[in-house]
Amino acid sequence: GNWGEGLNKFDTRTNRVYNFKQVSSSAEKSPNDIWSLCKDQHGLIWVGTYWKGLYSFDPSRQTFRSVNGPSTNNTSVFTLLTIDRNTLLVGGNENFWWVNTSANTWTKIASIENNPHGHAYRDRDGLIWIGSKNGLSKIDQNQNKFSYLPLDNKQREVTDLLVTDSTLWLGTNKGLTEYDFKAGTTTLFKHSANLGSIGSDQVRKIYRDEAGKIWVLTEFGFDEFDAKSQ
Repeated sequence: GNWGEGLNKFDTRTNRVYNFKQVSSSAEKSPNDIWSLCKDQHGLIWVGTYWKGLYSFDPSRQTFRSVNGPSTNNTSVFTLLTIDRNTLLVGGNENFWWVNTSANTWTKIASIENNPHGHAYRDRDGLIWIGSKNGLSKIDQNQNKFSYLPLDNKQREVTDLLVTDSTLWLGTNKGLTEYDFKAGTTTLFKHSANLGSIGSDQVRKIYRDEAGKIWVLTEFGFDEFDAKSQ
């Protein structure tokens, strides 16, 4: 997904790129300004746009369909996460919803506000973690339990998150935060004059490779995190 040009599909076998755009007039806000994507278990691509809410894209028919609740049409969808065959977690301008895609019913999740950098992650135990502008939220969908973990700095925004074993990694605009579930402790890694520190406090993405190494993308490039020396 990209800004102004809709969806791109890269065929790794032929090295070709295919583009899929919606028809829109120059007088209206474009549905081709895409902010978020996810794929469901039916093979549909769910598209969060900046101006026009939520769409589904059927790759076999190469068609788009608008799928919006009463308060999300013509608004932004910043966060998308597939929960099960018929459920999505959708983060809009300010709030999050459970969306039943077969019935097109939208259920608002109370007390969570979203922003353009909102992220959602589902760990191995099925817990859903949401990083948004007012902290970190945890949802146990099976027990229908919700809990909120405020950040120690109200100006800190979560830009990405990753769960590895007993550790939650938070990328923020104020550095990289490590949260230990078992100990209940937090460690903040910030840029400093030390050559071994993180390249920048502006963290964009966190990635774990097949070897288990943690990679952090900042505004100045990739950093590899050494767990032994920290």
